[in-house]
Parts: sequence; C-alpha cells; structure tokens
Amino acid sequence: RLTSLVTALGNTVLRYSPTSEIKSLLGGASFGFACRLVGAASTFIAQIVLARWMGADALGIYVYAISWCLLLSVVASLGLTGPATFRFVGKGLAENNEQAIAGFMRRGTQIVLGASLLITGIGLLFVFSFAVDQAPNLVAVITLVLVPFFALLYWMAGLAQSLSWHALAFLPSLVFRPISLLLAVVIMWSLGATLTPVSVISAQAVTIVVVMAVQTMLLRRALRQRFKPTAREYDTSTWVRTALPMLAMSLLMHSFLELKLILDGQYLPSDELGVLNAAFRLGFLIMWGIVATNAITVPRSSKLYAAGDTEALQQTIARGTQLQFWGSILALIGFIFGGRWLLSLFGTEFMVGYQALIIIAISQVVVAGFGPGSHLLNISGHQRQCLVVYLGTAPVLICLHFLLTPRFGMHGAAFAALGTLALQSFFANLITVRRLRITPSILSFRSAAK
Repeated sequence: RLTSLVTALGNTVLRYSPTSEIKSLLGGASFGFACRLVGAASTFIAQIVLARWMGADALGIYVYAISWCLLLSVVASLGLTGPATFRFVGKGLAENNEQAIAGFMRRGTQIVLGASLLITGIGLLFVFSFAVDQAPNLVAVITLVLVPFFALLYWMAGLAQSLSWHALAFLPSLVFRPISLLLAVVIMWSLGATLTPVSVISAQAVTIVVVMAVQTMLLRRALRQRFKPTAREYDTSTWVRTALPMLAMSLLMHSFLELKLILDGQYLPSDELGVLNAAFRLGFLIMWGIVATNAITVPRSSKLYAAGDTEALQQTIARGTQLQFWGSILALIGFIFGGRWLLSLFGTEFMVGYQALIIIAISQVVVAGFGPGSHLLNISGHQRQCLVVYLGTAPVLICLHFLLTPRFGMHGAAFAALGTLALQSFFANLITVRRLRITPSILSFRSAAK
C-alpha cells in the first residue's frame, strides 16, 4: 500500500508538471538545501571547536552576542528583506517595469543602511553611557558595529533570491561566512592565540566585512548585466507601509531559534539549554530544507500572482509543498534511527536530547505539510492578516513555555515549539484558502489536479 501511495503521488506531480520545471525546482531547492547543510555543518563544527578551546562560559558570551546581532539586523531591515522583496521585485518583473525595480533596490538599500546605522548609534550610546567609570564592553561594541554589515548581507541575499540568482543568494552568507570563520578560528588557535569572546567576535567581524564586500561587488556586476541604466520610480510609502507588518513576522520566523532559546534560558539550567540548543540546530535542518524550497517557489509564485495566473500558481505551490513535505518525512525517519548518533557528535552528554530532537523534527514536518501559506499572504498583499496570525501566536508561545518548560524541562520546551508552529501554520493555511482560493497544504495536489 505504501508503494502504491508513493507511486500515485509521484504520478500526480509528474502529470501536472512540466518535466523541465520539476528539474528546475528540484535543482534549485537541492542547491539551497546543500548550501544550508554545508553552512550548518560548518557552524556545528565551529561550535564544537569553540566549546573545547574557549570553555562554556566564554562560548556563551559569544553566542549571546551574535544572537543579539542577528536579531538587531532583522529589526534594521524594517521588514523589507524577504517576502516584501519577492513581492515588489516580482511585480516589477511581471510588469516589465525596470524603473520600479531599480527604485525599490536603491531606496531599500538606503533604508536598511540608515536603520542599521541608527540602531548601532543608539546601542553604542547606551553602552558608553554605562561605562563612565570603566572600560566599555568591547564584545558589545563589536557586536553593534557588525549590525549594518549583517543587515546589508541579508538584504543583498534577498535581492539575489528575488531574481533567482541562487548561487549569489546562498553561497556568501550560508557557506563562505561560516567556513571562513571556522578557518580563522583554527588559524588563530594554531598560532597560539588565546580564544576569547573578543578575539572570536573580531574574527567574525573581519569575515563578515570581507564576505559582504565580495557579495556587493558581484551583485552590482550582475545587476549591470541584467538591467540597463534607467530612471528610478519610487513608491517609498507603499513599500514601507507594506513591509513594516512583515517585520514582526520576520522576528518570529527567521529569529525564532534565538527567541526560543532566550525563553528557554529563563527556566532551564545551562547544561539542559546546551543540549536543547543542539537538538534545535539538528531538527531545524528540516526547516532549512523548507526554506530552500520556498526560496525557489515563492519568487516564482510572486510573478504568477502578479500576472493573475491562478492555475499555474496553484500548481507551483503544489509541487513545492509535495517536495518539502516528503523530504521532511525522510528527514524525520533519519532522525528516528540516527538521532542519538548525531547528538553524540556534540558529546555523549547530548544524547539525552533525543526525544526533544524528535519532537522538534515533528514540528518541522507539520510546518512543511501546511505549506507556504504565510509567504503567499505576504506576496499577495494580505500581510496584515498574516501579522495577526504571528502576533496572536506569540502569547501562545510564552504561555506554553510558562506551563510546560518548568514542569517537563527540555521536552516541555520542545512541545511549546511544536504547538506554536502548528498553530501558526494552521491559521496561515486557513486564511490563504479563504482569501486567495489557493491550497498551500499537502492537499494542494488535489487542487492542482482539478
């Protein structure tokens, strides 16, 4: 029966999909996932190396600082990076309006750079105001200085994704940056340097500056080749008004892990928090596969929605959801049989996080099964409804942590994540079906077949 079911699903996808588009979808998603996998592997190795060479306390300071840096970088984007970029660039491509694309790119860069510099300035003022009688916290200073560089790196990656330049979008931030940091740390240690939070975050600073400079050069060259010099059209108020509601969603989506660990740290001892962190980073490999698939289907969906081709849009979503759901099922099976061994790579004491890992993996299967409802709402102008979903589930996340984590430890924290993500995905899917008449869930292949 299982073989028959898989065969039937495969025939359904093949029947309603051009072969060349399937290859493109699989190729692009596989490339994105491979980049995330390499970057995640480099990050895992770097964390293990730093833990052994720095010690838990110093590593904790470094991780905490970088988490704040990533969070502030998302805030600096004002919601422009991601779905907003896909929506406005996709609309410009569909309408063949290069002036609007050029205006959005220029004004978006100015907004992201200006907001990140403002955040850095306010943060530095705050740090130095509390360091009147002592030296300022150098780790905090470097962290704040890095915010504009991270913000611009994510912004340029989003622009590249919106134009389907997958190598330029994924390789710099997901592959080259973590690998370069790992190499820098190994070189520092081999030369006898003391690995402190200041030295490691300084190495991170050098790495991010170099990677961002190279990405800027390559992106500008690609844009000159793709678009002819033209006058720019600006609709700044519409762009900002549309993007701001997406900021809260970006914080809850892209910074979910950082926010989650901060909440967990209020109830869990440091050793359990470390185990849970390892379980999350392993389980969220499935999420990176989902993101890699959406990075291919969402820009394409934006163009189809702008063109009003609902049938093609439904088929594109159906193929993407099928791919990410069955891929997540395979990953879950892999974690069930190999999860303990994967956790043992961090150390034998991490194997106690096996059950939490399985719960986290199931949460990602649920997300994959419901499909990219939130992305469809964002690119279609229903970002406010999507905002209501995420703001409504944020208190649920906090309440579930308060109720489950103190009683059930890391397993309760994992169930809190599962419950929150399930609610978010369910309501985003429900609103998408009602507003757009598009089925983004695993049942979407039925809609595509009609």
